[in-house]
Amino acid sequence: MVKKGFAQQEQLRSKELFVDGKRSAVKQAEDDLMVLEKFTRRRKQTELEAKAKDAERDLERTKKSQEAATDKARTDVSASEKTADIEKKQLERLKAQLDKCELKAPGDGIVIYFKRQWDESSRIKPGAQVFFQQPIFSLPDLNKMKMKMKVHESVVKKVKVGLATTMKVDALPGRVLHGKVLSVAALAQGDDWRGGGVKEYETYVSVDDLPADGGLRPGMSADVKILIKVIPGALTVPIQGVTEIGGEHVCYVVTGGAVERRPVTIGDGNDQLVQIVTGLSEGEQVALDARTRAAAELGTANPGTKPDEKERVPPAPAPGGP
Repeated sequence: MVKKGFAQQEQLRSKELFVDGKRSAVKQAEDDLMVLEKFTRRRKQTELEAKAKDAERDLERTKKSQEAATDKARTDVSASEKTADIEKKQLERLKAQLDKCELKAPGDGIVIYFKRQWDESSRIKPGAQVFFQQPIFSLPDLNKMKMKMKVHESVVKKVKVGLATTMKVDALPGRVLHGKVLSVAALAQGDDWRGGGVKEYETYVSVDDLPADGGLRPGMSADVKILIKVIPGALTVPIQGVTEIGGEHVCYVVTGGAVERRPVTIGDGNDQLVQIVTGLSEGEQVALDARTRAAAELGTANPGTKPDEKERVPPAPAPGGP
């Protein structure tokens, strides 16, 4: 149209600029498409694939976490059930103990409350705290009393269960009771500062012939003798009538107006009497101050005098009689 003169040159120039603009827009669109296809799509795809993998990993973690939480919940439930069973048993035991808090005596009698002499806090009283296996009180049967005594360690090996005993109760003057050894403790008592180092063994003795009107009460005192050994027909003298001179035992025998020192052989004995095996005859009298006479004799005797010679010694007063 411009070549034929029907349009202006400026119109042609305007159309050319319009075409160039469209070409530039197409070029820009092609470049944008190339960037979108080659870069943006790949980046987006990579991002989405990474997010998909992250989602898969999150899903796996969630599954494992839920499985662990489920296992923990099962364990907690099992532990709670076991704890509940234990608490139920504990509750039943406490209820049983609560039922046993009321104690009833099996019969009529007296109650002796437990108390340690050196521990005032152990006294049983309202509101006092008690412990496992702590004695609270005892119910003694006054018709079946027994004696408790302590045997020194020097003679405890001689004491056996079943040995006969005699006893004199202070509350029953003039009456001798009989019994037997029931038990001997295996461990010593009093091995501490209160006992002064003396070791004694707690021994229980029965009272076999307790009279119906005996009236014995817990805590009464008695003089108990354990018959360790019985020697029928033994010849005995008081222990004050025997002493030792020159490695042999002697007695001072009273014969008329003279006192004869005579060697003897002794056997068993106790704190009052000693057995004479040989050297004396039944009916002979001995002085009861053998140690005093021996000490005086050894201080004044002639060095040439033999131990078995008779001497005229003025008799000393014998305490308690021959």
